[in-house]
Amino acid sequence: YPFGSSIRAQPKKFIPGLRPHDTPSRPPSSAAPRRNFALAVVEGRKAGAQAMSGLIRGELRAWRSLRRFQRLQAKARRIVFFCDSPGMASHLDPIMRCLVDDFGHHLAYVTTAPSDTRLTRPSDGIESFCVGGGIILPGFFKTFRAPMLVSTTPGLGKGPIQRSAYPVHYAYVHHAMVSTHMIYQGDAFDRFDSIFCTGPHHERETRAREAQAGL
Repeated sequence: YPFGSSIRAQPKKFIPGLRPHDTPSRPPSSAAPRRNFALAVVEGRKAGAQAMSGLIRGELRAWRSLRRFQRLQAKARRIVFFCDSPGMASHLDPIMRCLVDDFGHHLAYVTTAPSDTRLTRPSDGIESFCVGGGIILPGFFKTFRAPMLVSTTPGLGKGPIQRSAYPVHYAYVHHAMVSTHMIYQGDAFDRFDSIFCTGPHHERETRAREAQAGL
């Protein structure tokens, strides 16, 4: 070799616990975490797309139900019952059955819950509709055209539940015996035209509120 140099073998690095014929393992690759992250992103996007698709389909069903309700003959929607929860409908059922069976009325029942069993189990004399609880709901109330609407939902005139631009008689059915002013907001029933009370205490409290607010 030039200049009389020589090449010396480099000493092997001693690794505790490693036998001479063993080969040190390579450090773990970062490819696996990157691959897992990419899969998580793809799954997240897929779930978001499915949720959005379900939301759009639900609004389209609500829109078709609203259009079907608006095409009802006047006789079939003289009295409309609205319920924002299937659990509250049990307070409306006796009234609806009485109007249908004893007085021969044709009624319309409108719910916000697609899971409401009254949608899949039709009842004689009662036509059921679902307008959902999304963007279709405010339009349903604003354009509502019927002589009377009966509901168990307080707070008429607040949020999406507004009085219609057309003349409508709004009736509220109490679904609990609790006080009207100790549990609810003071004006929860001010915009209703009629109140179905559960007892004398409701009537006294309602009359006192009417005198106080000049209703």
